[in-house]
Amino acid sequence: GVEYGLPLLGFAALTLALSWPIARDFTTRVAGVPGADPQLNVWVLWHAKEAFLGHQPLFEAPLLYYPKGVTLWTHSPGPLTGLLALPFWGLGDEAAYNGALLLSLAITGFAMYLLARALRFDRAVSFFAGVMLMTSPMILGGLTMHIDKVFLALLPLTLLCLVQTFDLARSRWWAVAAAGALPLTPHGTAALTDLA
Repeated sequence: GVEYGLPLLGFAALTLALSWPIARDFTTRVAGVPGADPQLNVWVLWHAKEAFLGHQPLFEAPLLYYPKGVTLWTHSPGPLTGLLALPFWGLGDEAAYNGALLLSLAITGFAMYLLARALRFDRAVSFFAGVMLMTSPMILGGLTMHIDKVFLALLPLTLLCLVQTFDLARSRWWAVAAAGALPLTPHGTAALTDLA
C-alpha cells in the first residue's frame, strides 16, 4: 500500500518524466544517441535472452572472434539488465532495450528508498533519497548512451542487506543475501574479474 506501492508509482512517474521521449518512442527507436553503444547494448541484451533460453552460454560469446570467442563477464549491460529486458522482447528490439532502461531507472530509485527506510528515515526523506540517486548526472547521462550507468539498484540493495545483517534481531538470511548481492554490484563484478 502506502509504504511500497505509492513510492513505486512515484518512481515510475518520475522515470517517465526524466526519460521522455523514451516512452513515446518505446517500440520505434532505441533510446539515446545513435552510435555504437546503444546498438551494442541491444546485442548484449539479446545475448542474455538467448542464454536464458539455453541457446548461448551466459558469460561467453563463442561466435565473436571465432574460434576463441570473448568473455562477457565485464561487459555492460550484463545479465541482470538482460532479465529486465525479457518481458519486452515480444514488442521488438527497441522495446526490449527501452523497457530495460526504464525499469532500471525506476528500480534504482525504489532501491534507494528501501535503503533509506531501513535506515529509519521517514517516507518523504526516503523518497527524496531515491529521487536524488535517480537524478544524479551519471544516471541521467546513462539514459543516452550507457544503460549500465542507469541500473545502480544493486548498490543500495547490497547496503540494505548489510544494514539488515548487522541487526541481530533479523534473520541470518540477510547475511546470505548480502554475500550474494555484493559480487553482483558493479564494483563487486570488477573485483571478481580481477581474481579470474
